[in-house]
Amino acid sequence: MSASFNSLIFLQDGLLNRSWVAGVLPSEIMFSHIATQFVVLLGQTGITLIFILLVFGIPCQGPLGWLIVLTILQGFAGMCFGNLISNNLFLTINLLLISQVTCFQRCSRSRRRRCNVRSGASTRCYC
Repeated sequence: MSASFNSLIFLQDGLLNRSWVAGVLPSEIMFSHIATQFVVLLGQTGITLIFILLVFGIPCQGPLGWLIVLTILQGFAGMCFGNLISNNLFLTINLLLISQVTCFQRCSRSRRRRCNVRSGASTRCYC
């Protein structure tokens, strides 16, 4: 959501028009947004994985490299979605509503699955 709000605030405050008057190219503006959001994304990914693996002690069931790559790609996809909706919506309330609807929709569809312990095949639950 931060990518969408940053892009919308950049447009609403008139910073985009001032940047174009100063001679900044559109590709430079887009690269600066992507670069700053990617740095934030790397920090959030690092802190999240440190807490998951070291503080809470949740074991990683696969290669750690793939975990890092997939987490960064998931964050990059969210960043691209935020830029997409901020380019199509011009009011902050609409942007907030659309971003919350997509987030809560995913959360409401995910549910806990019960493990079938009676089968005896596996006592672990991968839910």
